[in-house]
Amino acid sequence: MAKILIVDDEPRIRELIRENLQYSGYTCEEAGDGSAALSLLTGGGYDLVILDLMMPFMDGMTCLREMRTRIILTARGEEYDKLAGLEGGADDYVVKPFSPRELVARVKAVLNRTMPRTEASDSTMTFGELSIDTASHTVKVSG
Repeated sequence: MAKILIVDDEPRIRELIRENLQYSGYTCEEAGDGSAALSLLTGGGYDLVILDLMMPFMDGMTCLREMRTRIILTARGEEYDKLAGLEGGADDYVVKPFSPRELVARVKAVLNRTMPRTEASDSTMTFGELSIDTASHTVKVSG
């Protein structure tokens, strides 16, 4: 499952996001500001970053330029802010207050677009004893 870094200066927001993502099966780590986030990112291994724009020490827009796949999470909801974030490299933009379930759905959508998939997992579907391999065009029941 994907590893996600949650970057927000509000501990309660980080906790809410982490709990919802972990419930959905994701591994999560947290950072309280942009500097801490960039330090964690140097170690690599993150598939997605959820980033607040308005933080102390280093704002989210500065961090955005240093990161790969990310979702911006902010109270800034004006069209100008959204365009700046998306043109700055964000994959999605979520305005606070937000629905945790919607955020989880957006995380899944971004990861589906950005993470490489193995061919085997894409070509085989299993439903109980029924197995369908779309690559070889075969269907098996009970082996």
